Amino acid sequence: MSESTVNRSNVIPTSGLEYVMVPDGTAPLGTYEGSQSPYSWSSTDISWASCVPINGFRIETRYRSVSSVAPVPPATEPTYNVTYPNWVLVSQALTSTSHADSTPGNPFQQDNPYFTAPAGNYGTYDFPATSGVVDDSCYDYFKVFDQSESSYLAALSGYDSEPIENSNIPTTPYDEDADPPLYPIDALTKFIPDTRESVTVSYRLTTVYNTGVGDDVTETMDFTHTVTQNTTDWTAQVQSLVQRCYYTNGIFPSMPDDRDPQVPSDGLNPDGSVVYPD
Repeated sequence: MSESTVNRSNVIPTSGLEYVMVPDGTAPLGTYEGSQSPYSWSSTDISWASCVPINGFRIETRYRSVSSVAPVPPATEPTYNVTYPNWVLVSQALTSTSHADSTPGNPFQQDNPYFTAPAGNYGTYDFPATSGVVDDSCYDYFKVFDQSESSYLAALSGYDSEPIENSNIPTTPYDEDADPPLYPIDALTKFIPDTRESVTVSYRLTTVYNTGVGDDVTETMDFTHTVTQNTTDWTAQVQSLVQRCYYTNGIFPSMPDDRDPQVPSDGLNPDGSVVYPD
C-alpha cells in the first residue's frame, strides 16, 4: 500500500523512479500512485503581446520499492505493497527537446528557466526530488508559435533605424495623455500570425541516482506541455498595436536636412528635421 493517498495511474507499479506532474495534464485513471503516462503538464495560454508568467510547474521524482502479495482466494489478482525508501540523487538535467536550438533547449524568454533538485539524499513520500520551471518564467511566443513573423521599429529610434525581427512586440509604456505622449514602438512594420490554436512543447528530464546497491542508474522521462493562444480576432489585435505607435500618431524621428543651405520651416528644427519629443 502506498504512503500516498493520491492514486493516479492504472499501470502496475514496479520498483524504480516514480514521477508526479504538477499540475498534471493527464487525467488520473487508476489506483496506483505516480502520474499516468504519457506524462504531461496542464495546458497554458500565452500571448504574442505580453509576457504571461507561469507558476507552479513541477516534476516530483521519488524512488519506490514494490513487492507483490499473492491473492487470497477468492481473489485472483495480486496486490502490491509500495514503499518509498531512502535513495541518492546524483544529478538531474531538464531540457526542451522540441525547441533545442541551444543546450538546454529553451522555449522561454528567460535565459535560465529551469531548476532541478540538488544532489543528495531523498526518501519517504513527503520528500521528493523536485524540478521544473522557475516561477514567473514566460514562454517566448515567437519560439513556440514559430510559424509567425513580425517586425517593428523601436520607440524613439532614429530615422534610419532597422526593424527588430521576430521578437515580442512591446505594448508598454503607453500613455497618450502624457506630455509628450508615450507609445511603446515607433511603427509596426510586419505581422504575419501563426494561426495554430496550440503547440506541443516536449521536454526530457534525465535523472542519475543510486539506491545504495550497485552502480549509478541513469533514467530519462519524456513529457509534454500544450501551449495555447487566442486566435479569434487577429484584425483587432493588430489594430491595437498600430494605434500604439508614434508614427500612427504623427510623431516621427528627426531626419537631417541635406540641403545646402538648410531651409527650416514651421514645426521643424533649425536643421530642417521634424521636431521629435524629448
